[in-house]
Amino acid sequence: PEIWDPWTGATKPFRQFERHGDTIQARLEMDGYGSVLLVFDPAAMPVAKPVERQASRLLAQVAVGQNGWKFHGVGIGPGSQPETVDLDIPNLIDWTMTPQLKNFSGRGVYTTSFTVPPGFIGNDHRVILDLGDVKDAAEISINGNAGPALLLRPYKADVTGLIHAGKNTLQITVVNTLYNALSARGPSANFDVETTNTANGLMAAGLIGPVRLEEMQQSK
Repeated sequence: PEIWDPWTGATKPFRQFERHGDTIQARLEMDGYGSVLLVFDPAAMPVAKPVERQASRLLAQVAVGQNGWKFHGVGIGPGSQPETVDLDIPNLIDWTMTPQLKNFSGRGVYTTSFTVPPGFIGNDHRVILDLGDVKDAAEISINGNAGPALLLRPYKADVTGLIHAGKNTLQITVVNTLYNALSARGPSANFDVETTNTANGLMAAGLIGPVRLEEMQQSK
């Protein structure tokens, strides 16, 4: 079997399985809301012996954004007029809970810095950036180098090759839907108000977090 990544097109052999006659027993480790494509090639040679299973072990975590965030948003507001919003955000919060962003739909760029402790990056260690809760899609950039686009939960990315010991700069670009801007129009021929899971009738938006780095190690 192989693991296929539908976002990047990357494939890799899957080794954590055992074969018992015509039956395959596989062990998959995934984050909450995670998914994988496990693909079997009918022409592949069978594996006779069980393969040692690898598991990821969390070694340490570093909170990101403790010094606050710079926010720059470009999009549309009530009435679909263009809007540009610049804010200093001490703590991450749903856009619908902020007056300047309540009916904002567009791209919001969050910028902050964080420090990677010495020894956090090792030969057998991987560093994962966990964005926590995001509404709805995100792109990341560390020290000016682009990381992957994150479209679905869990909003996590391997950033081992993007960070270094000491101070690093992080940018997270989040895009929400048009709902919050359009909802300010009220019911119309082109827009129907929907039921949402928030008290104010809007759809949660933005980078909600918490954002953190996770130091992981592969262990048997």
